[in-house]
Amino acid sequence: MKNNKKTLLVLLLLTPLLTGCVNRITPTSASQGRLDLTEVDLNQQLVSLSGEWEFYWNQLLYPFMIDQGELSAIVDVPSTWNRYAIDGEKLPGQGYATYRLTFTSDKTDILGIKIPKVQTAYEMYINGKLIASAGLIGRDEEDMVAQYLPQIAFFNAREGENEIILLVSNYYMPNGGMLSEIEMGSAAGIQALRESKLNTSLAIFGALVIMGFYHLALFFFRKKDYSSLYFGLFCMLVAARTLMAGEGYYYTLFQNGDFTYFRKIQTMLFYLSPPMIILFFGAILPDYFHAKMVDLSLYVGLIYALIVMFIPLGFFHAFNTSYQIWCLFLIGYMLTRFVNIWRHRVKGTFLISLGGLILILTIFIDIISQSFFINNQCPPLLQMIFRNDDYSSTGQLIFVIAYSFHMAKTFSDSLEFKTQMNAHLDEIVTQRTQALSESNQKVEQQKLELQKANEELQKLSLRDPLTGLWNRRKYDEVIDMEWKRCLRYSHPISLIFIDIDYFKFFNDTYGHLAGDDCLAQIASILKASLSRATDMAVRFGGEEFVILLPEANEIEALKTSQMLRQKIEESGIPHSESLVKDCVTVSIGVSSIIPTVKVGPEKLVEQADTALYRAKNNGRNQVQVFSGQ
Repeated sequence: MKNNKKTLLVLLLLTPLLTGCVNRITPTSASQGRLDLTEVDLNQQLVSLSGEWEFYWNQLLYPFMIDQGELSAIVDVPSTWNRYAIDGEKLPGQGYATYRLTFTSDKTDILGIKIPKVQTAYEMYINGKLIASAGLIGRDEEDMVAQYLPQIAFFNAREGENEIILLVSNYYMPNGGMLSEIEMGSAAGIQALRESKLNTSLAIFGALVIMGFYHLALFFFRKKDYSSLYFGLFCMLVAARTLMAGEGYYYTLFQNGDFTYFRKIQTMLFYLSPPMIILFFGAILPDYFHAKMVDLSLYVGLIYALIVMFIPLGFFHAFNTSYQIWCLFLIGYMLTRFVNIWRHRVKGTFLISLGGLILILTIFIDIISQSFFINNQCPPLLQMIFRNDDYSSTGQLIFVIAYSFHMAKTFSDSLEFKTQMNAHLDEIVTQRTQALSESNQKVEQQKLELQKANEELQKLSLRDPLTGLWNRRKYDEVIDMEWKRCLRYSHPISLIFIDIDYFKFFNDTYGHLAGDDCLAQIASILKASLSRATDMAVRFGGEEFVILLPEANEIEALKTSQMLRQKIEESGIPHSESLVKDCVTVSIGVSSIIPTVKVGPEKLVEQADTALYRAKNNGRNQVQVFSGQ
């Protein structure tokens, strides 16, 4: 519990740093296309140029033409122009327009301005001079070239009125206009803001890439652990998308790249990330994430990725909306799984569940921020909250950190267990050495002790020396007798076949002494759980046990099996290398027969073994009854 609290504190301290909350933006609000900044010290503060801007629809008005333009409306910035109607006609996403804002400054100064991604080409003029552009603006799709290019620019502000004119055209995206706020301040302040956000983005990218390579390397050396593969691929996909979201560092590196190609890559990364995280959770928590749901998420993600790859850019936005709805469904499904995990108080899942909830929340914010409702119908306050598309990168990094803490704790517990076992081994060696020394000093008693040992051996010839249970030889004697008795009276006889999950790997990892201790503990549970004098617990061989239940029907055998499986799991025998849970679990097969002259007792073992194989094949840590199919 103390470790969990420490981890929670670390995540809370990291969150504001990773989300870039260290940058203070003074809220301002333009009114009727004008903004008074005479009371603001721009050398000390950064301001947002949000509020009401003048809007000229279907007009590309350069500074020398702006006074001849016809004002179409006063619109809110940031927002998409799709939300507005002119002369009773709702504006489409495709088109072109001019925005204008006049701000008043109390002095002449060199200022900076931070321009986000504008959909999908623009030119910005301040006081008649072109200071920034992205792509080529045009009056139709053939004339324009789309480009995403978040950037900063610098200009000479003059005392009194200053005019900002932004020409925008869009024929590539369903929503046109400015979807994020423009920020302004001193040249040094804007430069620092840009560098801070880029550094945060690159730090997240670097951390995710390192964790991705680490887990892919783990899978290379432990190919049975598919959770490492899924988590490594997830980190790599999110890292690549981080460079394209938010500050768009990828677009800065490749400014001459094809917009359609980049947009398809970013969308495919978005489509493939959810299946990877669902596959990961399905691998580490198979009892709580349904296999069919995990497979379905993968198939849906691959289908949507193929659609984006082969269809024109203008057609896949409808698919994007439907996939966002699908992701919201997956978020709801994951929430129900985490609630179920907490309700059952599954050991060792606190950190993963906490990180998973943060991940779900940030993905939800990103999906909402890209939705049609937020961009067109949502109130300005909510638009401000959901204005960015890179929250999920931060959430995914926090989840990676939480999972790393989980792995570190698992490794620490495993190391501590090995240390305890080594200490126990030293104690055993010391005790046996002392016993041998005492034995050498009592030569005269050796014959008597040997005689007693031979007598004890004869008594134990029908018992397993490690577990104290009956052995296979004793079982062969009893089953023949009980089978004939049940045949005589037409009574049922049942058999429970028990196998420890991943016991051989457990034995190789921790040594035979640890394996022996595990078998002894399970044997103790079996002996304590038998309720009738005729019931018989047998060590059948290796890690396999058999419970013989004469005169017990299938329902009674199934109830006993479920009780044994639960008691073994609740005993919490450490087994961190298991692919099922971090403690020892068992798979159980059940067979129940009313004997006839046509079959022998070997049929009972054969059917139980078949049911046991089905339990292992379906995910282990469960009970299966032979059904005859």
